[in-house]
Amino acid sequence: MSGIHDFEMVMQMAAQQTETLLPLVDQANDLFIANRLQTLVDATGAQGKVGDSNLTKESVAVYVALLAAFIQFAGTPLPGIGLTPKQIVRLRG
Repeated sequence: MSGIHDFEMVMQMAAQQTETLLPLVDQANDLFIANRLQTLVDATGAQGKVGDSNLTKESVAVYVALLAAFIQFAGTPLPGIGLTPKQIVRLRG
């Protein structure tokens, strides 16, 4: 197989996995906002478990930062293309 063929195969797999990931990211973000989980996080002491989860306050902060960065990236139009990564992944054909 040629390099371009391998590249095509890997990018197709990445697109499929990203297409699965996008709704999960949106769902996690929606859950965090709708349930006002930041209030629960703020009420938790350093290194403490948040609510009835196994997540520490610090690990929730990492997840929230990751969600925010991914959402921002997915929604930002790419220079020279004009489409967002989210739009590109959802294109067919």
